[in-house]
Amino acid sequence: MSQVATVRRRSSRFAALVVGVAVVAAACGNSKTTGGTAAGPGQTDGVTAKEIDVGALVAKTGLLGNQYFPLTYGVQAYFNEINATGGVNGRLLKLTKVHDDATNPTRSTAQAKALVEVDKVFAVFASSPIFPAGTYLAQKAVPTFGTNFNAEWNSGPTLFGHNGSHNDYTGAFPFLPWLAKQIGTTTAASIAYTVASSADCSKGMVNSFNKFGIKVGLADQSLQFGASDVSGDIQRIKESGAGLVATCMDPSGNTLIAKGLRQAGLTNVKMAWPNGYDNETLASYKDLMEGVYFGLQHVPFESADQVPEMKHFLDAMKRDYPNEPLRETMLFGWINAKLFVQGLKAAGKDVTRKKVVDAINKITNFSADGLIPPIDWTKQHTGNGPYDCNAVVQVQHGKFVPVFGTGGTPFVCFNSPNATTTDTVPVPKFS
Repeated sequence: MSQVATVRRRSSRFAALVVGVAVVAAACGNSKTTGGTAAGPGQTDGVTAKEIDVGALVAKTGLLGNQYFPLTYGVQAYFNEINATGGVNGRLLKLTKVHDDATNPTRSTAQAKALVEVDKVFAVFASSPIFPAGTYLAQKAVPTFGTNFNAEWNSGPTLFGHNGSHNDYTGAFPFLPWLAKQIGTTTAASIAYTVASSADCSKGMVNSFNKFGIKVGLADQSLQFGASDVSGDIQRIKESGAGLVATCMDPSGNTLIAKGLRQAGLTNVKMAWPNGYDNETLASYKDLMEGVYFGLQHVPFESADQVPEMKHFLDAMKRDYPNEPLRETMLFGWINAKLFVQGLKAAGKDVTRKKVVDAINKITNFSADGLIPPIDWTKQHTGNGPYDCNAVVQVQHGKFVPVFGTGGTPFVCFNSPNATTTDTVPVPKFS
């Protein structure tokens, strides 16, 4: 479940989950309710003298449940390490309740209410293709950590997404135009579903290409989820001479385009997918994924030799979950847990929800020990962050291979927050 994205939160990251959103989009509006900063009730819910109890709200069942539930593995693995050294300020961290939203909007909010009002957890970790519960959790000022795949992560200062909580779905960013230039094309195409999240993703791509000097040969935002015929799009790609096709779809849609390109003899046309950076997907579509690019907002798993914390994470997952396939959501859970623990430590022994939230919102350079470009939590609830960086991998000979990174880093970075060219800038130190 990868992404063509930047730390500044482009729309293409959001589109990584459109397969789940496709069946519930009508019920998942782009809420931008701003949560309050007041302390609110339940400030010490889940806190005892010996432990702090937290809960999780994940899509365990329903479409792509296997993609989201592994967030809890990353959280638990990090908690295991913290607890092995005595916990935080003498308290062990316990993931006591895991509720399934079943990819159902009504159930999402109901299960969040159960976590807060019945289970009395201190904080919530969340990952799902839908997140109406985010509005409720923000209103209740519950510290919430998870995968920023949904508009509701904009809801207020108590919600902390894995890459910041600001969403700019249709903004223009330099990465995709830069990638087009790297592969030697001046024309690109964008294809998306009619689902709002997917269509907005494509609009952002088109805006990016237009701003940074890449001709748009095709911008199709009318593909129906589950479509089987894309011959018209393939013909337009051929006629336009597009050398890069950037999609806003799930693997079924991406591979449909890949098959069409191959059947038309367009073997030199490259693709950029918003998801599929996992070995299970690669095993299923190995031939069709050859040459596909992914832009990651974290250190690639394959670059563990460059970043000690990535090796640390991989070793922990092998130790605690040796039979589970490696997924990005595991890493995001680990990152979320690290942020939570940093906030707990800063809050001190007399911990409250408000103290944790306030402590985190003073952090200006959270990189999870080098796993991600730094997040400035004083800014990234409502605006873009200080870095526009991507780690690029490509499928080569059936394997994910980091490309374009230099100087011992897998990242390429651009001027931020107002890039006017696709020129790269020196990669800042992520520590």
